[in-house]
Amino acid sequence: MTLQLYIISYYCIINRPELKKLNSANIARGLVLFVIGLAKKVLIADTFSVMVGQGYANTAALSGLEAWMVAAAFVFQLYYDFSGYSDMAIGAARIFNIELPINFNSPYRASDLQDFWRRWHITLSRFLRDYIYIPLGGNRKGLPRQLLNAFMVFFIGGLWHGAGWLFAIWGAMHGVGIAVHSVWKKLGFSMNKYAGWALTLLFWTVSMVFFRAPTLQDARNMLGHMFSLSGFIWPSLQKRGLVFDGRVWDDGLWIVLLMAAALGLTLWRNSNEIAEKFRFNRLTACLLALLLLAVVGNLTKISEFLYFQF
Repeated sequence: MTLQLYIISYYCIINRPELKKLNSANIARGLVLFVIGLAKKVLIADTFSVMVGQGYANTAALSGLEAWMVAAAFVFQLYYDFSGYSDMAIGAARIFNIELPINFNSPYRASDLQDFWRRWHITLSRFLRDYIYIPLGGNRKGLPRQLLNAFMVFFIGGLWHGAGWLFAIWGAMHGVGIAVHSVWKKLGFSMNKYAGWALTLLFWTVSMVFFRAPTLQDARNMLGHMFSLSGFIWPSLQKRGLVFDGRVWDDGLWIVLLMAAALGLTLWRNSNEIAEKFRFNRLTACLLALLLLAVVGNLTKISEFLYFQF
């Protein structure tokens, strides 16, 4: 069966004349996307993974601010890991003149939850819309049924990531969030776009505690620290026994600066925007080569992509 699928794929997709031609524009854009994606994974996502791994391994010992930092670190780790993986796949395909669909469109710019899911994991969102939401009736059977359909889509989407309480809670949270947003819009209410952006990012950060926590008790510990009225002490992480890498993580200020830079990059041009506008010259070629050298120098620390397990 595998051989038959390979033969069909070869003659229907790979063995097309237009794919055998060298296209310098596609090669250039593909290389740029691939290098940027690899840099996202190796230089950014894997840097945050150290803090996330050690933080979630010892949730009971975190202070309030440390819990928020660990939760935010995972938000950045997942984005740069998964979007980097997507960039590498799209870039590699583009080199061979194959155009794969874009999977991320700057989701951390979204000003509401509905807009967020139009930008995050776009291929999964489209699949859930086309094969669950629309067959259930979509928005054609009145508001109550529309809200139920939206909830079911996200609840099933949560279980798609794993058959467990944590993923079920995560999916249910987003189902409720989308339902509340739909009612809000139906009633004609609006919100300042900056307030909406902050609220959306806050909701995403809190919900991702359930996505990442090893156990339900760890999730409770994290949320308990995050929303506690006590324990908001400026982190001196080594003194608390949480030695995050032993270098960057020694002081909370470094973490804040690193996260501010990571957030700024998500709000700036995304990888596809950069690749489409990229023009090769001596300066840009040198910058791309330096980025690739930085990645190669850190390849020994690379970890598995987060979405391999899904």
